[in-house]
Amino acid sequence: LTWVMGQCGIVQGLLVMTFCNVVTTVTTISMSAVCTNGQIKGGGVYFMISRALGPEFGGAIGLMFTLANSIAVAMYIIGFAESLLDMFEEYIPHWPGIVDHDPDTFRLNDVRIIGSVSLVLILVLALVGMDWVTRVQKLLLVLLLFSQVDFIVGTFLPRSDLVYAKGFTGWSLETARENMGEHFTPLDPQQPGKGQQSFFSVFAVFFPAVTGIVAGANLSGDLKDPAMAIPKGTLGAIATTYCTYIVYGTIVGFTYLTSASGSVEEYIQWTQWPEANRTLPSYTDCTGNRTCEYGTLFDQQTMAVISCTGYLIYGGCFAATISSAIASLVGAPRVLQALAKDKLYPKVEFFA
Repeated sequence: LTWVMGQCGIVQGLLVMTFCNVVTTVTTISMSAVCTNGQIKGGGVYFMISRALGPEFGGAIGLMFTLANSIAVAMYIIGFAESLLDMFEEYIPHWPGIVDHDPDTFRLNDVRIIGSVSLVLILVLALVGMDWVTRVQKLLLVLLLFSQVDFIVGTFLPRSDLVYAKGFTGWSLETARENMGEHFTPLDPQQPGKGQQSFFSVFAVFFPAVTGIVAGANLSGDLKDPAMAIPKGTLGAIATTYCTYIVYGTIVGFTYLTSASGSVEEYIQWTQWPEANRTLPSYTDCTGNRTCEYGTLFDQQTMAVISCTGYLIYGGCFAATISSAIASLVGAPRVLQALAKDKLYPKVEFFA
């Protein structure tokens, strides 16, 4: 979210979120029309498409949907591992890595270790049954809500010079004006000549954040009244997440700079010293050979800096990624099972 706002600015950033939600809204309206026209069984989106458009479309969609959900599990778990490592590096001085202390490879291997363990634990949870999945999801929801409150409260509190040096300004119209336009960076920072980010490249990165709305539909076989629950739950989820993205994106645009050096000395000189006495470059000047580590363009944990505590934001990242991974891991087998029951492909009846 913060990266989108840094790249696109407030206006285009909000448009990216709006377009993503328009796509999911149109999809959900179509899905709602289908699921209210007959009895819905297990298989979610695959079941609805196969019964409405025929087995040819349904079979193709079912295979792709199973594969997509399986890949999504990996994506969410990698996101969890990356957030966990960011927290370790933030709170443990000179974090050496779990087993590999080579600075060029330790993070990659740490992601593999954390991701593998996380995947096994989520699989055990999925095998235990839906009761425990639902309980864990509710706990993760509470953690996510607390992290959002922590983020909002943090925007109104006075902060240390270190936080301000990282790009936080508090509520500021001047910050909003600077963030109004786009600040597209190179696609590959190591090769600036290979092209820049654009509206559609940012759209592609953000779009997976809104695809989780089919999680409820994937559990159609476990719902008491899927024809009623799927439209209400999915449209409600879209409305809630859209409002959340718009509000938080606007907050970031009004309170945080796109780039900052994080140097307290530079911040103090450029905000508290007379102009004639300044000897250091501005803490917001990241041009030339200077590289910045902070700001919405460069720091993936911007919301942790803005928030009141910081660690609750990490908890919110854990809740969002793990809950999405659980939903995908629980949903993908149900789609494959429904596909197998219809016997559309040879040798897949085993999964029925």
